[in-house]
Amino acid sequence: MVLGVWTGRGVEIGSEGLSDIRPPNRSGVLRQTLPRPPAALVANARTRRYDCRVRCDLHIHTHRSDGAHPTLEVLNRARRAGLDVISITDHDTIDAYDEIEPDTLGPVALIHGIELTTGLPSGEELHILGYFPRGFTERFRQFLEKAQSERRERMRIGVGRLAALGHAISMDDVLAQCKGRVINRSHLAQALVDRKIAASYPDAFRRFVGFQCHIIPPPELPPARAIELIRCERGLSIWAHPTPVQIERWLAQLARAGLNGMEVYIRRSNETLQAQLEQSAADSKLLRAGGSDWHGHDPHDPLGSYSVPAERIRQFLSFFPHASRQ
Repeated sequence: MVLGVWTGRGVEIGSEGLSDIRPPNRSGVLRQTLPRPPAALVANARTRRYDCRVRCDLHIHTHRSDGAHPTLEVLNRARRAGLDVISITDHDTIDAYDEIEPDTLGPVALIHGIELTTGLPSGEELHILGYFPRGFTERFRQFLEKAQSERRERMRIGVGRLAALGHAISMDDVLAQCKGRVINRSHLAQALVDRKIAASYPDAFRRFVGFQCHIIPPPELPPARAIELIRCERGLSIWAHPTPVQIERWLAQLARAGLNGMEVYIRRSNETLQAQLEQSAADSKLLRAGGSDWHGHDPHDPLGSYSVPAERIRQFLSFFPHASRQ
């Protein structure tokens, strides 16, 4: 047993990683149980080097939120792409996991995940990824039911505002775009295109759907509450696709709220941005994670075209002993 100090700046961890995460006790100490990293991810046991050939994608969507493909098709594509460790991180839903049986995974290791949508005082959205070594609890499922209901209500308000502006769009038009229980901005954007109110998907976001348009109210869930919720579920909270402007404005507050890590390795980054993200994570003592944020709408962008070598996120992976090639 090794004790890490809860500093409000993430999780202090040793070189061997974590498998059990508990909230801080009254003295501010975060209790941790430290196992050895999974042997299949270790190329050299003495130096604990992770095999760079192990390919990870910790940010993937299915049609249960705003992805294009069913869950089992996503798993098949992950296998064909040679991915070793993946996480399905749909927006505010874990329905995809109810469709997965152990024999459908094959050689792919699956980390239970989600992407929670939170709101900032500015009206912007900020996304917090949650990863759960122990899976999902019934309490968490109940929270998601409420989050999905709140999403639908926010969309009704947005559709009403568009109708008041003279645009012929209805809630049924938006619901027709959904293949799961979660409704989101992308569904409204496509409905606006189909109704010829917007010329294109980007045009819909620019004129109607983006947070700067103030058509859809921001989420009620604040980032700090999402971080607390994930921690109480013994999960890891990871800030999804942060930008330099967001890092400057929000990183210190998120770290004080107990954020565990941030996406450092993301498809849309260049060398300069990646170096900045790595430095920001190091300065705030946060775990590094990463993934493609793949939705599958672009046929020229197959799953597996972007992946993260395990060596780069070895501390994150050490929370998940099963996350190794079988």
